[in-house]
Amino acid sequence: MFSDIRQLIDTLLKVEALHAGATTPGEKDAAEAAIERIKRKLEQFAEVDSPEEMKCTFSNHWSKRLFCALARRYDLKPYRYYRQRHTTVMLRVPRRFLDEVLWPEFVELDDILEKYLDEMTAKIISEAIFKGSAEEEVRDQPLIGSDVKESPTQTPKTNVDAKPSVAAKPSVPPAVPTAPPISVPVQKVPRNNPCSCGSGRKFKRCCGKR
Repeated sequence: MFSDIRQLIDTLLKVEALHAGATTPGEKDAAEAAIERIKRKLEQFAEVDSPEEMKCTFSNHWSKRLFCALARRYDLKPYRYYRQRHTTVMLRVPRRFLDEVLWPEFVELDDILEKYLDEMTAKIISEAIFKGSAEEEVRDQPLIGSDVKESPTQTPKTNVDAKPSVAAKPSVPPAVPTAPPISVPVQKVPRNNPCSCGSGRKFKRCCGKR
């Protein structure tokens, strides 16, 4: 697609000139004029729409770096907040400028760079590593119950010390079984016998009355 880096850079500059509204060949070749033209567009949008905080998320670091560079080229200040992903970019800009100028230009430039990187990667692999297809084969799904082994996965060890502590319950001594009460049979005193209290009277006339 591109024979050298210079051809790639010229193509990127022409894309910028087209998004700036260049029409003549001279305007298309004037990179600085294109930058100033886009900056004037930004000022015009800012007069109508106040800047808004916009969040842009990218799938890779290459695209994010391209977007940040493009924003800084037009005197914008991309940033991100602490704890946000490294592929997230925040930008205060009029929404119309982002939707109609900045983002369409970024998409076209990103597509050109992605194709160039793919082309260069394939060339380097072919010349330095393997001449031929570097893609994997696509096969049918393995049959159920086949001997396909999964790659071993490491399960994290459980840290016993990291478990929340539980308050110890008070120890209660086991209950000691008590012997059942022994029932002693009471011997019945005959009614006519002398009373056991020593009164000298018969049992029926003494304690037997109670």
